Amino acid sequence: MNNHETLREYGIDSAGLIEGSACASLWANCYTDTEEGITDLDSSTCEALGFQIDANELWSEEARAIVSDVIQWAVDNVADVLLYMKQTNRDENHVGHDFALTRAGHLTGLWDRGADHDLGDRLSVATKPYGPGDLFVTLDDDGDVTEIGTF
Repeated sequence: MNNHETLREYGIDSAGLIEGSACASLWANCYTDTEEGITDLDSSTCEALGFQIDANELWSEEARAIVSDVIQWAVDNVADVLLYMKQTNRDENHVGHDFALTRAGHLTGLWDRGADHDLGDRLSVATKPYGPGDLFVTLDDDGDVTEIGTF
């Protein structure tokens, strides 16, 4: 049984986790190279790309792997993830979003969504092995995205 099937057995939608992770990663941790050097990319441009992860050939394999880390994290912490969803009334998309923000060290995430303090802390600590999940967007001369990759 693969990880997606394992989550499905628990009633967790893995596609929602990935979509939330992708959107938050692009919104919060998205960079590009400009004449001024490496800078944050406009978050609305990045967020729109997140919804297209499965169908979009712009995503490199490395970038897909970063936003898919949420699947292994959810499998490894399935009981806590289910409890978190129940306590916070957040769906899979929001859980993926919270995972991405927490792993990146943002000032919001799994620990402050209304779950039991110990639960939020456990889930937050469990994101640490995955690193920040930074993405790098390559633009052409017209400002159009040509690739979503990693550093």
